[in-house]
Amino acid sequence: MGNFKYKENYTQPSHIYRPIYSAWHHMKNRCYNLNYDRYKDWGGRGIIVCNEWYYDFEVFLEWALKNGWIKGLSIDRIDNDGHYYPENCRWTIHQIQVTNQRKRKDNTSGYIGIFWRKDNSNWQVQISVNKKTIFIGFCSTKKEAVESRNNYIDLHNLPHKKNIYIGE
Repeated sequence: MGNFKYKENYTQPSHIYRPIYSAWHHMKNRCYNLNYDRYKDWGGRGIIVCNEWYYDFEVFLEWALKNGWIKGLSIDRIDNDGHYYPENCRWTIHQIQVTNQRKRKDNTSGYIGIFWRKDNSNWQVQISVNKKTIFIGFCSTKKEAVESRNNYIDLHNLPHKKNIYIGE
């Protein structure tokens, strides 16, 4: 893999490994840089990077190459509330990562992609696909909204998590 010196003075790796270095750098930035615009979503929630990865890019690089990294994939935490540890991380495409998101803090329905609209007294149903929010429709009951989103996932063969309706 080459003689890398990352422990004290970080230097850029060869162009082949730059995407992995970038993932490593941004992972640490999300968890420890208070000035990062979305720090609250990672470090602010207590998400950390294991010491082996934090202090040694070469260890992270070795893990990445042994665990399926190819150009175009990004690092994803399997348990979205868990830390950046080897056993909780994988390399995935963006479409898979969006299925592994937690509910938004302002979500009052308890279901991903389902929101109450006061202005028309209905449940709004939406989904995020390829970084774009798609409006699915309005439903008069929460159950219908959950079924509508799940049907959209099936109809378009999306890798998203389905909501499981638990009743009122």
